[in-house]
Amino acid sequence: MAAALVAALLALPACGREEDPSTPADCLTDAAAYVDALAAAPDAVTLGSTPIAECLPSDQPSGDLAEVGQTMTQAASQLAAEAADGDREAAVSFGYLLGVVEVRAEVSSVHYDLGLRIGSEQAPLSDAPDAVREAVAEGLEAGRAAAAA
Repeated sequence: MAAALVAALLALPACGREEDPSTPADCLTDAAAYVDALAAAPDAVTLGSTPIAECLPSDQPSGDLAEVGQTMTQAASQLAAEAADGDREAAVSFGYLLGVVEVRAEVSSVHYDLGLRIGSEQAPLSDAPDAVREAVAEGLEAGRAAAAA
């Protein structure tokens, strides 16, 4: 009887508990890995085997969010600077990342501030040539579609 009671009590914490919303390990990397992966945009962008949108799960633990958010912001800053210098591929990559983050911010409020930070990186692109702004728009559309899928 006592053994059954102990077994029942040990099982209680697991009742109704969802799976841990941890961030995929592929996403816990450096900005250079994000920039390299984003070179595939407007095609599907993955870090290892993980689609980049999965780097922002809806119930992401705060420590993972801080790490991934900082890394994504660094990648976005680098890509936006390269795009401002006329690099079309960097512009598509930047747009893709922005699109993914915008959609994830709409799905989960925990990513709202990250969306604002990444969005603020596009300020230098307001004076960019039309070709660069069109490339950002192309990436943005592809990133939004990928994150919504």
